[in-house]
Amino acid sequence: MTEWKVIGLILLLTLVICQSQNIGDSCTTDTDCNNENFACLNAQCICSLSITVPSSDDSTCVIAAAQPCNQNGDLACVENSSCIGTEGDVDETYCECTDGFVQTVGPSCSNQDSTDTSNLVCCAPPIINS
Repeated sequence: MTEWKVIGLILLLTLVICQSQNIGDSCTTDTDCNNENFACLNAQCICSLSITVPSSDDSTCVIAAAQPCNQNGDLACVENSSCIGTEGDVDETYCECTDGFVQTVGPSCSNQDSTDTSNLVCCAPPIINS
């Protein structure tokens, strides 16, 4: 009986590990990434839409700052921003930085584990020069 418990535990752990893909995790096909907003490129899971960037914890994709959004859509805006504009008109709504944050491009938009941060667009606190 104990042998079956061990086998069951191994199968459960394998299932959990295989289904918890994040941005940057290794893959061979898009289906390995286990997220409809991910794609497999160069053997790594990436965000599949050009207007999306990795979330701060690399667990999902979010819409980058200044990109069109849908207030009723499945994808959230990047951290420290909101989907602002005329409700119901997708062409008039964009992810805009909330008060106290400014649109930023580059490494300050990403956690330190990301590999290419050159094109990331986020909302970060302004840099104040003394």
